[in-house]
Amino acid sequence: MRKRFLIYLFILFLLSFLTVFYVEYSFLLMLIIAVAVPLISWILAFIQSRIIQLEIFPERPYIELSEKPTYAFHKSGVFRILQNGLRYDIRVKNSALGGVVHKYRKVRFAGGEFSGKKLMTALSATHVCAIELTVMKLHIIDLLSLFDFRKKTNMHAGVVVLPPLKNCPDGLLIYTDGADDAARAQFGVVGDDYELRDYRPGDRMNRVHRVLSVKEDKLIIRNPLPESSGICSLVADFSSIHTPKDRDVLFTALYSCISRIVHENSDCIVLIPADHATVSRHPISRASAVDPSALRDSIFKVLTDAIHTEADYPDEQDPLDIDAFPLEQVAYLVTNTPDIYLKSEHKNQHLAVIDTASWNLR
Repeated sequence: MRKRFLIYLFILFLLSFLTVFYVEYSFLLMLIIAVAVPLISWILAFIQSRIIQLEIFPERPYIELSEKPTYAFHKSGVFRILQNGLRYDIRVKNSALGGVVHKYRKVRFAGGEFSGKKLMTALSATHVCAIELTVMKLHIIDLLSLFDFRKKTNMHAGVVVLPPLKNCPDGLLIYTDGADDAARAQFGVVGDDYELRDYRPGDRMNRVHRVLSVKEDKLIIRNPLPESSGICSLVADFSSIHTPKDRDVLFTALYSCISRIVHENSDCIVLIPADHATVSRHPISRASAVDPSALRDSIFKVLTDAIHTEADYPDEQDPLDIDAFPLEQVAYLVTNTPDIYLKSEHKNQHLAVIDTASWNLR
């Protein structure tokens, strides 16, 4: 500001010097202008700093990967003549960038976006994440850009970057540990009423799966599962997230599994772990499948909570303690590291493990 003020005085002095020989009392006139114009500019900016009211909000609280987050300001008490003189001190926290807080000073805002390549990088939606934007301070700059009035604010605008919805493959690769052996069995579809296993003495021959038996060269039995209450537990394994790409894959699979389970006419309880042994429960009713927009909003709320929770999830956390979770009779674990949960210390007889690697999501 001091530099601009000196430039302003230099221009006035130069004009005074050039006109002193042509206009009578020109030096006195320039002196009055030198005082009056900055004073008027200062008074306008001062009044503006006292009456201005701002509120920031995202135009869309949910966006998909590769979309740009856009924001809007609700302004009141703004002089139109000073609109171009507003600058903002911004703080951005992007969970995909390690949750590091980045600060930017005197940023311009136009067309729903903030200026600056570094700031737009921090606001990028290249991975599933939560983006928290805070306007810490507002700068009201006068018409001559000589004075800067600062007003502290604490306006927040959060955007959640959601994964795309992928169709669940009809052959979901789901691992489970049987009561008598640790062989991996492949289920058919989420919601099937039977499991596939080897023939055991006493099994009825009408339960033989003929196609698979011929293919495997051994008898494969379609064993009916016990009737469930129509409720499925779905657990997200945040301990299997080590890179931004892992996060994208896990949340894409979680989104698709929730949608598939509800459309298979089952209620879904999504368990979001805060650490390896503590979870929050989020029920989604099968009735919401009747209204696609209501179902989408319900799933988005769950994913939003999950993304915010995962952002604070401890790094290098141990595998989930599944036995500590309140699981329904039918329970699925969505994970990037299925082999861990097949080991003896992590086995759970009621849990089917959905391996995200089988979806080719990477």
